[in-house]
Amino acid sequence: MKPVPLLVPLANRDRVFAILTALNPAATPAREWCRIDGHWLVLAEGVSGATLRQALAGLAEVQPDLTSAPRPVPFHKRWLIAFLAVFPALVLLVYGLDPLIGGLPRPLSLLVVALVLTGINTAWTLPWLHRRFHRFLVG
Repeated sequence: MKPVPLLVPLANRDRVFAILTALNPAATPAREWCRIDGHWLVLAEGVSGATLRQALAGLAEVQPDLTSAPRPVPFHKRWLIAFLAVFPALVLLVYGLDPLIGGLPRPLSLLVVALVLTGINTAWTLPWLHRRFHRFLVG
């Protein structure tokens, strides 16, 4: 049985601990709970969520499953966003920086373009595209 996360107000900590111990003495939660904004977050083991809700009514809030990960964005959507970020900026940088770096050896000029492109995409372009196309990415 998976541990059930609980959010316990500070004032109810000892009472909740006593109830959890009574429900399942073999799986007593640790006394060193994680403190979050005036509450304690604790994982109760060996007890179902429904049993906890009933036993702790008003003393603690049973949290949703914290271990489930969100679905990853499909590859084709990530690829499209990356393409939209890289291609236009790459074309602009190659032509825009050509007067400055045109005389450099090709590998060195490509290094300059790659460094500038990576910085621009990381700082501005990709975050903007992710905000703009959020519904497309998660849908």
